[in-house]
Amino acid sequence: MQITTPEQLYKIIGKNVAKYRKQKGLSQLNLSLQMEHKSVSVVSGAEIYYNGKHFNLEHLLKISQILDVDISEFLKPWLDFLLYWWDNIIEFNNYIFSYRVIYTNFLNKSSKRKSLF
Repeated sequence: MQITTPEQLYKIIGKNVAKYRKQKGLSQLNLSLQMEHKSVSVVSGAEIYYNGKHFNLEHLLKISQILDVDISEFLKPWLDFLLYWWDNIIEFNNYIFSYRVIYTNFLNKSSKRKSLF
């Protein structure tokens, strides 16, 4: 995934901030207050790039310190994307396998039943 516009970069950063914030168990309001903002609008808007709101370098430095995350983690798009899809593929494969096992067991039990006619 090649980042070709600032908007794409801002969206990636926002998603990564949200991910790490949630991992640390902080609400948007708690993070905003720790950043010394009086409302949630900066964090909530920048996490989803709402109306062009985005985190600046000062925001990212504060957030990295609050969340105890290296600031470079906010710029990483690919690894999370690949891990997300890998986890979903594994989950889907497990679902299909479980379905096949249940269906096969059902067919085996059905074929062993004696016909009433």
